[in-house]
Amino acid sequence: MAAQFHVLLFTILILSLSSSISSFDYVLTRRSSLYVENKDELLVSPNGLFIAGFHQVGDNAYCFAIWFSEQVISGDRTVVWMASRDEPVNGKRSKLSLREDGNLVLVDAGRSVIWATHTKSSSSSLRLQLYETGNLVLQEGEHPIWQSFDYPTDTLLPNQLFTENTALASSSSDTFSSDSRIVSLDSHGQFNSSDGFDFTSADFGMGPQRIMKLGSSKCTCLHGHKMVNPTDWSYGCEPEFKPCTHDDCDFIELSNVEFFSYDNGVLREYNQDSCKKSCLHDRTCRGFQFGWKADQDVFYCFMKRSFHNGYKMGFDYTMYIKLPKTLVSSFDQNITIPSSLSCPRPVVRPIIRAFEEKHNDVKQYGVILEFGCMIGFIEIACIVIFWYYTSKHSSNTEPLYHPTATGFRRFTYSELKKASCNFSEEIGRGGACVVYKGKLSDNRIAAIKSLKNTNHQGEAEFQSEISIIGRVNHMNLIEMWGYCAEGKHRLVVYEYMENGSLALNMELAKLDWATMFKIATGTAKGLAYLHEECLEWVLHCDVKPHNILLDSNYNPKVADFGLCKVLDRHCTDEWNFSMMRGTRGYMAPEWAFNLPITSKVDVFSYGVVILEMITGRSALYQTSGESCKSGLGLVNWVRDSIYESDGSCTDSWVDKIVDPSITGEYEQKNMKKLVRIALQCTEEDSGARPSMSQVVDMLIHLN
Repeated sequence: MAAQFHVLLFTILILSLSSSISSFDYVLTRRSSLYVENKDELLVSPNGLFIAGFHQVGDNAYCFAIWFSEQVISGDRTVVWMASRDEPVNGKRSKLSLREDGNLVLVDAGRSVIWATHTKSSSSSLRLQLYETGNLVLQEGEHPIWQSFDYPTDTLLPNQLFTENTALASSSSDTFSSDSRIVSLDSHGQFNSSDGFDFTSADFGMGPQRIMKLGSSKCTCLHGHKMVNPTDWSYGCEPEFKPCTHDDCDFIELSNVEFFSYDNGVLREYNQDSCKKSCLHDRTCRGFQFGWKADQDVFYCFMKRSFHNGYKMGFDYTMYIKLPKTLVSSFDQNITIPSSLSCPRPVVRPIIRAFEEKHNDVKQYGVILEFGCMIGFIEIACIVIFWYYTSKHSSNTEPLYHPTATGFRRFTYSELKKASCNFSEEIGRGGACVVYKGKLSDNRIAAIKSLKNTNHQGEAEFQSEISIIGRVNHMNLIEMWGYCAEGKHRLVVYEYMENGSLALNMELAKLDWATMFKIATGTAKGLAYLHEECLEWVLHCDVKPHNILLDSNYNPKVADFGLCKVLDRHCTDEWNFSMMRGTRGYMAPEWAFNLPITSKVDVFSYGVVILEMITGRSALYQTSGESCKSGLGLVNWVRDSIYESDGSCTDSWVDKIVDPSITGEYEQKNMKKLVRIALQCTEEDSGARPSMSQVVDMLIHLN
């Protein structure tokens, strides 16, 4: 009998567990949640074709999405809908909840509501269900009060209507989805696209036809041009022909095409023939843009000396590209780039689920009910006892720290004072902080930073800023372990880095080529994560060798990020500053000329750091006769060492600028490429600088 009791009890527990696990297979009920950590908590359509759950879109970034369960085109997950695509949530403690009031909400780790349906319902039959069509429906009984089909992202499914004022927005990248190119259907039934794309279905008519999904934009070179690097579009295109004279040149016509560049000049009231003659007799003219400005009732002719970021858009100007006549004759305006895309037949593999019903007599049901009541009583008793002892203990002892929303802890001032032996071992000092070495109670070695001039900053504001920084997690960013906000004291606790700062290692001439390249690549990856990938976009504002720390293996970690400026996702890409920030010698020209501040100021500072590592010279290095206020001394010296006055490259300029203390073998061509990347980062025009993610790509291809 005892053996039968144990078997029966085990069976009850297994049935209860399996019931809880499969409870999300079809519906989500009131007061229930799907958690991002639990990968098995999914909503599955009855036919098994669609799945709804948390989908990873970046490092520690997730969106609640719907996707095909079977990948019929490629091995990648095919996502058809996303909630709050522009605001992914943290990979820990985030959840989708159907609240008591009937509102379906997506909550981040910090308990802030990122997305909601804004619905209300008191119906006892309220539920969230994923249907066979891929439509996620919140309904009262059979009456829907919200459905995903009314809010498409970049995909239309069969039976999903594309109605007036509905819009599709394509993903800007494969790793992070934010609204980019947009198409819409206006009240007249006109299909509109932000990039001028015209769409008419070959089998236009009533009824569902196919899935339409906007893909990423594709690059191509102009006629007569080729890629500089066949594997990397960031290097651009170059001509396949030599410059021609006015007798040997002609033009090809590209309608509705724009190139961003510096114009040689603007000619008003010129006709098309006059524009052509002016461009043919100007050796620097690469082409011209010609069109009619209706508001001024005049023709305009824009002479182009270079082409950048060409794209086709819906406006009335026409671009004329100057080419040798042999290439003009071979140009075909109607040539299209072949596509490898195909539309395979729908593949539907239904998932067959078998359910077995067990028949038991009344006596067996009575035994099960009796033991179930006993287990429930024992569980309630255990909960009451546990609550009593924990509440009694907590009432007699004050907590040593308060865990924040992001998992790291809050220290008391006395704890950090004891850990640092009364702040006796100073390991660094800056204009706004002093850094001490300490040993925490768990024997971890830490860097304890005491911030100055923080009397104006309240505890709530400081904790809010620290909470944001604590969410940032990347192998090339210094890890924060906690903080202290007690009275006038503001301290931050970081991991301790054995090899100190990059500045210290540069002074001791410890860098070889391999280490220098590792530091350049790792630092770029850390900054790219801050600018483009983390949940809150962070601008560093003070990139310099002192803020790049090295661990025992000389892996770089960027420090002092986040306390400068955090950008809300709903803001623009420009930051507003009340004062200049940074260190002289590393500050971009935008600071001095009161220009808009963007992430390109960090790109400029990064380029200066790379030039410092290569040359062994200070960022404030000045040539004779140069003003020390320019802040571009090192950059100008490198440029002058490379280029002659006529723009040609000097011979053996690498040997002239490379620090002789750099050890290890390296190829001159790789060193040249690294110098050119650094110079591109330090362009005075912020628009000419690459983003940090583009820098990472260039460094990876260089290696």
